[in-house]
Amino acid sequence: MKQENYLEGIYGCLERIEKKVETLPVEGTSPAVENRTNSPEGIAELKIRLERLQSAVEKNSSEIAAVRSHTARLSEGRPLSAETFAGEMEKTRDSLRQDSQAVKETVRRLDERMVLLKKEPVHKLVTYRLESASKAVVTTASALILALVVSVWTNCNQYRTNRLLKDADLKYRAIRICLPGDDPDIAFLEKHFTIERDEEKIRRVERLVTAFEDSVRNRIRNHEMAAYKDSLAHRLFREAQEIRKQVDNPNSK
Repeated sequence: MKQENYLEGIYGCLERIEKKVETLPVEGTSPAVENRTNSPEGIAELKIRLERLQSAVEKNSSEIAAVRSHTARLSEGRPLSAETFAGEMEKTRDSLRQDSQAVKETVRRLDERMVLLKKEPVHKLVTYRLESASKAVVTTASALILALVVSVWTNCNQYRTNRLLKDADLKYRAIRICLPGDDPDIAFLEKHFTIERDEEKIRRVERLVTAFEDSVRNRIRNHEMAAYKDSLAHRLFREAQEIRKQVDNPNSK
């Protein structure tokens, strides 16, 4: 009775082992293999799971071998049923061995896949060259650049001219403030420039102003030249005095 209870316990254990074997994932049907093999992280995780399954299969195989040895010892009085049970156990063990080989093959393929993914990508050198489509494009671009340069130069000159005109207007207004209100020159300018505009007198005033400015510039230039000549004469005079002292006293240093 004790042996029968022990055999029933062994059969229950074997049934649970067979159910575990049936629930093992077959190669190509694992959702992890189908969905997560596109990234190295998914492949590494799948490899870890397969290694765990492989260790579980090997552990189950060792447990089945131990159960088989115990069953053989307990069933020595009934050789027929023991041989039949041993044959079934051998088939189960072969099935587990095949599953273990399939798991090992899957792990090997995953290793190869990870090696391919870890390879560095090929870097390609890409060069670009700018070419003109036609002579019309080059001509148009050159004309636009030239127009831009001319526009900038014109704007700079216009700004300088506007600044000079603004300064001249400010100086005239300052002169009007300094002179008395009934000054004849101010009255003449106001009359012929605004009230009764006379182009001939305006041109005469322009010539007088130009001549005056030229005379002022010439006077300043002559004054600077005279100052330069005076300083040069003083320097030559000092050099002549030094030379005369050396001639009069040849022994002096």
